[in-house]
Amino acid sequence: MRYILYLALVIAVNWMPSNISAQGATQDGGRRSKVAKRDGSQKGSQGRGQSSKATPVAVKDGVATLSPENTKVSFVGTHVGTDPKPRLGGFKKFSGKLMPAENGKSIKSLSMKFETNSLYTELGGNLTSHLKNADFLDVEKYPESKFVSTKIEAGDQEGMFNVIGDFTLMGKTNSITIPVTMKNSDQGILVNGELKLDRTSFGMSKMTERVSKEVSITLSIGELTGGDAPQDQTRGGRGGRGRGGPGGFDLTGAFNGMDKNGDGKLMGDEVPERMRDRLDNLDSDGDDAITLKELQQAMQRLGGGRGQGGGR
Repeated sequence: MRYILYLALVIAVNWMPSNISAQGATQDGGRRSKVAKRDGSQKGSQGRGQSSKATPVAVKDGVATLSPENTKVSFVGTHVGTDPKPRLGGFKKFSGKLMPAENGKSIKSLSMKFETNSLYTELGGNLTSHLKNADFLDVEKYPESKFVSTKIEAGDQEGMFNVIGDFTLMGKTNSITIPVTMKNSDQGILVNGELKLDRTSFGMSKMTERVSKEVSITLSIGELTGGDAPQDQTRGGRGGRGRGGPGGFDLTGAFNGMDKNGDGKLMGDEVPERMRDRLDNLDSDGDDAITLKELQQAMQRLGGGRGQGGGR
């Protein structure tokens, strides 16, 4: 029976990264309904909120210094057609500065620089390598990308702003607008923003028949990059004991593929239908969310622990 439960869990997790859709399933009664209805965050300018893990970034001498230790920059790319297969990624090396206005209620300026070769994806391996090559970012030819704000406009509501600036990617500079929400306190600043970028406007025009030209990019000032960025790794061969489970099953990659808002928890419609029936086994702390650690512990309890820490 334990082995059957384990297989059900593996199937549910392994199935999701290539079959995530925007449709929410209908849930009923008790705990299932509660988890399915919660989104776990306050909505931001584009519906993606700052996670509960966010820690305000301190402002010193009028500047908040941004780095992977306090900021997260992530993206989601999709495939063309009826099966979008969303792929989550981000950058592990970047630097930046945010200057709040003198009154502390708005943003004065924002600038960031990215090392394109630091790109990561939730699946790692071939996907990461492909996005770095000449079909996409061409990181050897264009090792750096940057954004420099040129204008800040007030948004529709208090705490909302449009950060307008020059974004340089693959040697081409275009003006873009990042809708953001900002919270300022004695502890520091939290900023969350999201935009959709047309990659072809920067010359990244290959494979548009397979990969959507539109990429969603999220900026979360106040969230950590380091702990969420998976290391590139090749999945183990069939029959081996790879990372995360038998046969090289990549549990971390699967989890990140389901964690659509990148907050380190599966909540609401992020939780696969096949896993909702087993929430009591997965959600060990009873907070109506599933973390990677809880999922790993569940795999171990159900007989999957032998694959942890195995060879590639």
